[in-house]
Amino acid sequence: MFKWGCDGTSGFSEYKQQSGSSSGIDYSSLFMASMVPLRMRLNKPTSSLNNAVTHEDIWINLTPGSKLLCRPILFEYVKENKATINEYIDNLKAQINAVSPIHIEACKKVIKVTFQGQLTMIDGKVANAITDTSSTWKCNICGKSSTQFRDNSETSINEDALKFGISPLHARIRFLEFCLHLAYDIKYWTTLKEENIAAKNNSDLQKLRKDEKKRIQIEFKEQLGLIIDKPVHGYGSSNDGNTLL
Repeated sequence: MFKWGCDGTSGFSEYKQQSGSSSGIDYSSLFMASMVPLRMRLNKPTSSLNNAVTHEDIWINLTPGSKLLCRPILFEYVKENKATINEYIDNLKAQINAVSPIHIEACKKVIKVTFQGQLTMIDGKVANAITDTSSTWKCNICGKSSTQFRDNSETSINEDALKFGISPLHARIRFLEFCLHLAYDIKYWTTLKEENIAAKNNSDLQKLRKDEKKRIQIEFKEQLGLIIDKPVHGYGSSNDGNTLL
């Protein structure tokens, strides 16, 4: 059993030199897919009547989040978008499903090795693309936005989206951002409530939130050496795994 996934990045420098390949390739963007082996499991039939099988793990990857056993399976100079994501994922799924079992003869026995891949190494953008979620502000499992979570209406669940799993790294990053934005807004909402100000876009309140955000960013930099909540060209935000670790 192995897990696999894909991701893209952009913002690379383009140089004045011949590439030796066909034109039309966007060298400023890179799309890649990779895989990590998770376990080797031995299936032993216990009864021929009901096809009962027992499972015994021969080997388990104790550090599945480490790059030690991560192997690339695709590198392409293309920009990551919905069409690209779906095209390459469908192609890789077809290749994985077409992998034939391996038969190994040892000790007068024939061992049949099959492969099972789980598409779980994805981020929110890839998850939204393959689940056809229209907005990054919506949950790709139930389709609701943050404001719609407040109502008590019945929610329909996309069962297919559950098999993609939840990334612990991205969950921690989103939780960090939630705490940061909460810290930015404490004085804003407190002042708004105490002074009974109806207009939420009051310039003084907006300046108060901006100053509080700047103060928190400076303290993180001075005390921990971390650059938080700042945009990075071609990458997104400075809130990444290195910020958490």
